[in-house]
This record gives sequence, C-alpha cells and structure tokens, in this order.
Amino acid sequence: MYQEIRKIFEGFVKASVDAIEARDPTTSGHSRRVADLTVNLARAVERTDTGPYKEVRWQLEGHARESIRFGAA
Repeated sequence: MYQEIRKIFEGFVKASVDAIEARDPTTSGHSRRVADLTVNLARAVERTDTGPYKEVRWQLEGHARESIRFGAA
C-alpha cells in the first residue's frame, strides 16, 4: 500500500510540474533541472570532508533523496 501511495504522489508531483511548465515553453524542463541540480549539490556536500559542511550527512538514498528532489521541483 505504501508503494502505491508513493507512486500516486510521484504522479501528482510530475503532473503539477508539467502543468506549470506548460504555461511557458522557454522554461520547459526548468523544475526537473533544478531538482537534479539540488540532489547533485546535496551529494557533493555529503562527499566533502573539509569546511563548514564537512559533518553534513543526509544518506541520500531512497526517502531522503526523494524528499530533496520533490522539495526542489
């Protein structure tokens, strides 16, 4: 049941993003690119071992990665 709810939510997020982006072709794909960039930045922060973010760890697999991706979209 959890997997089914997750699939429905993912579909809702995708449909919402598609509807928003359909208003202006020049911004098409923007939300997907922002979500991808955000996840990649989070991964880069996790890999750093110096500086102010050296102790930040999200364990970006599964739920944590999806949360960041949905939030950025």
